[in-house]
Amino acid sequence: MTAHWLACSPPLATPVHLPDRVDVAIIGGGLAGLAVAAELAEGGASVALLEARADLAASISGRDAGLALTGLGDNPYRLIAAIGAKTAGEITAFTLENLDLIDAMGLLSRVGGLSIGVRNEAEEIPLTVEAAKTVGLQAELWEAERVNATLSSTGLGPARFVPAEGLIDPRALAAALAARARAAGAILMADCPVTETTEDDGILLHHPGGVLRAELVVLAAGSALTHLDPFLGDKLYPVRTQLLSLPAPAGRFTHAGSALFGYHFWRQTGDTVIVGGCRWATPHMEVGETDDAATVPIIGQRIRGFIDQTFPDLVGQPTTAQWSAIMSFTCDGLPILGPVPGRPRFVVCAGFNGRQYGLALRAAKAVAQGMLTGQADGVPDCFKTGRFVG
Repeated sequence: MTAHWLACSPPLATPVHLPDRVDVAIIGGGLAGLAVAAELAEGGASVALLEARADLAASISGRDAGLALTGLGDNPYRLIAAIGAKTAGEITAFTLENLDLIDAMGLLSRVGGLSIGVRNEAEEIPLTVEAAKTVGLQAELWEAERVNATLSSTGLGPARFVPAEGLIDPRALAAALAARARAAGAILMADCPVTETTEDDGILLHHPGGVLRAELVVLAAGSALTHLDPFLGDKLYPVRTQLLSLPAPAGRFTHAGSALFGYHFWRQTGDTVIVGGCRWATPHMEVGETDDAATVPIIGQRIRGFIDQTFPDLVGQPTTAQWSAIMSFTCDGLPILGPVPGRPRFVVCAGFNGRQYGLALRAAKAVAQGMLTGQADGVPDCFKTGRFVG
């Protein structure tokens, strides 16, 4: 079955002719690539974006649930324990700025996000609420009774509620970024995989239609980039996530919802609820999987089991679509931003670990700022490519 957002959206790609040469070529047409294209073109650079798929934002950017969350996959309590309050605060600020960028486009529904504790996670919820405040994030503690009353659910524990978080329509956001980029003069080319890059009077990007010459290249295609640059070979890897949709009365779910450290997640759009997660149902947790045309029956069964156990009124509702998407994870769980060490004409903007809606636009702004001015402000050092050197 086709991913919900792709089934509900017209194609974003339009026929276009690539020039022979540009200032900057961008590999990857997801949210990060589109946002970089818009920022650079608005800054006066000539830009061409090359996307391997037949449409723009047809990979994880246009397939995931559209939860616009703060921070990283680890909750603030665990993040502080791992990297310290100062760095955790910088990451939180970065993601809040990202949500503000989406909000400024009028495309963020700031309904708040619920991170709900189940089983052994429940005892951490009060700790993560306090930790959130430490890193500059407004958060509230919801007791289990309030959570279950609000969600008409059974068996859920307490939650951290973050008012700044919310929901987006991924394809609408991608369409708006594509329109911005085109209006500023960027060329957006779909169905154009880059097979290799070489250097001779600039960087040569080899694709099925020929060769594009560029002065600089932005690598924004996630784990698909590993064959193009050896630097990324041991730093990016694919992880498949799975989702399904089913009917639900309009307004049944209001907030962006997640539980079990993010291994369950859900949101409502119109009269449809999208639920995903449960990749723990396979022994390898879907690490290394690259086929997003396939779904795994046991994962679908576990998602349905979670729905039936937690939301009794949805028992028996038919699955209207089931699909998967490929996330790009990094070796240390952090995004990778900045010039490739030893190859400064190649700049990375990738590795969002399934949090692209909370990171990609701010990351793209930083990358573009660095390329246009030589200085990118507000980027945590732990996101920069330089962390891998030394």
